[in-house]
Amino acid sequence: MSSNLPVPALTGEVLDPPAAALPVPAQADSGLIALWVARSASSHTRRNYARQAARFLAFANRPLALVRLGDVQAYLDSLQAAAPATRANATAALKSLFSFAQEIGYLRFNLGKAAWCRDQGCGRTDPSPNMFRRCGRSSGVPGPACG
Repeated sequence: MSSNLPVPALTGEVLDPPAAALPVPAQADSGLIALWVARSASSHTRRNYARQAARFLAFANRPLALVRLGDVQAYLDSLQAAAPATRANATAALKSLFSFAQEIGYLRFNLGKAAWCRDQGCGRTDPSPNMFRRCGRSSGVPGPACG
């Protein structure tokens, strides 16, 4: 055995990237949100999306990369006393944010896709592409495939 071979690090100090190379999560999230908001042509939508993202991040109290499905579901549950239009608006904004973050590679999974149907009351968390149609997206009433 050659003495020139690298020795595996048991504590991870050799394998971990230097801390300076990792983005600060709050700065990275704000950059992502700025890109996401800028995609919208409507100034009203841009203001609303920015407001919804800020509310969600304040509620979750963690960077987007560390947000879990339970955080999204808890946030949507916290809006149950709000008007249906408010809940739908928040849900649409989060779904758009998580879709965009996944599309550009910022997040590995689209949590908004799995949380949306649960918010509509049918309880499904199936992330299939057709689940929104099956669950009665426009009415909020569970569709025939829910249950």
